[in-house]
Amino acid sequence: MSWIRGFSLRRRIAALVAISVFATVLAVGAAAWLYTRHTLQNQTDANLLTVTTTTAQSEGLLQNGFNGVEVNAPALTQLSLPLQFLEATGQVVTINSRTSTFPPATDEEKAVAAGTHRSTLRTFTEDGVDYRLATVQIPGSSVALQVAQDIAAQEQSLHKLAVLLLFVGVLGAAVAAALGALVARTALRPVRALTAAAERVARTDDLEAPITLSDRESTEDEVARLASSFNAMLAALALSRERQRALVADAGHELRTPLTSLRTNIELLAREDPGAGRVLEPADRERLLADLTAQTTELASLIGDLTDLAREDSAQADPEDVDLAEVADRAVARVRRRAPDIRIVTELSSSPVHGRPTQLERAITNLLDNAVKWSPPGGEVFVGLHEGQLVVADQGPGIADEDLPHIFERFYRATTSREQPGSGLGLAIVAQAAQEHGGSVVAERTPAGGTRMRLTVPLSAADEPEPATVR
Repeated sequence: MSWIRGFSLRRRIAALVAISVFATVLAVGAAAWLYTRHTLQNQTDANLLTVTTTTAQSEGLLQNGFNGVEVNAPALTQLSLPLQFLEATGQVVTINSRTSTFPPATDEEKAVAAGTHRSTLRTFTEDGVDYRLATVQIPGSSVALQVAQDIAAQEQSLHKLAVLLLFVGVLGAAVAAALGALVARTALRPVRALTAAAERVARTDDLEAPITLSDRESTEDEVARLASSFNAMLAALALSRERQRALVADAGHELRTPLTSLRTNIELLAREDPGAGRVLEPADRERLLADLTAQTTELASLIGDLTDLAREDSAQADPEDVDLAEVADRAVARVRRRAPDIRIVTELSSSPVHGRPTQLERAITNLLDNAVKWSPPGGEVFVGLHEGQLVVADQGPGIADEDLPHIFERFYRATTSREQPGSGLGLAIVAQAAQEHGGSVVAERTPAGGTRMRLTVPLSAADEPEPATVR
């Protein structure tokens, strides 16, 4: 049925409905025709056998011997059907000429005359007319009576019935096609609305206007759920685009300061001309070069954080089953190498989770970097993990109450941290990782005045956690 592929969906539904109805009517009609034919034939055979048997049992049929059959027997004179007598040897005597020639006798019919078969029925055709032929033995003799009946009227009735059933099938298919087109047009109205909305979004790039269905179409069916899913997709796209705009705007703002400082210092170095007497003092030159190095490092860190934040690791790797304790252990080892003067104490219990190891390790590393940055020289950072909750506590000055609600926002830097290195994106990356793993992250002050971060990731199994390991 490749020809139907070029149709529209509405015409395709109408065509399939018409074909289905026509096939169903045709199958039912064929079954009805076969049943009618079988019933009529059984009735004809039963009547013919009854007439033949009754006639064969009449008295006086063979009172003058086989070759001198009594033609004037009442049973024969009243019978209006073609008939003949058949001897077991195959010899026949025709009584009337309503049919000019009977077909040659078969072995079964000869056996009926001999008394070894009870009766036979068969169909033969003469001059284009179909007949049913019954053969029954005449009691007390080796002669059988054969009676033929014209079944042309029966065949004609069956032919008319076949034509009628075919006409009903065609008419039903036509009506079904019209109704199918009407139903398809009504049912596909919300689909056309979805199509128009998708074309509008592609044409205008407008993600704000949701798709609305009429009251009759606003039902909890598949199309309504499709519209809701489409609206949810538009909302997600709109939110993603808004976040991208915010990220670009914030990144531009944050990049402006180090780039401006770099340009200023480079211009100062470029103005130095010993031949013209413009020479920087060694201390000033050393200070400018140190500033350039620090600003370049800060710019590289900022670009790296922006890349990590915008890349969205969910599009880079598939989640997998991983032990959060192993991920945290790798992050601790990395930070220990970078901050050898800070003592990091760990108490990690096995916590199987389903997530992205690289993204989780990056988030834990950012929490540790933040704790190390604010810890005093020779200070201690505690890292604990139990049933999917990671705790990182430092001995720093803590976070001011007015800064706590904002520290996980992009580019947010507390007043006390302006002089510290960093881009203000590290904790935002932690919050993004927690959200994508279905978890959460919170910050709080410790009783001693430091900061405690709690990163929670849902466990992937109900296994009992292993005993904690302290290092």
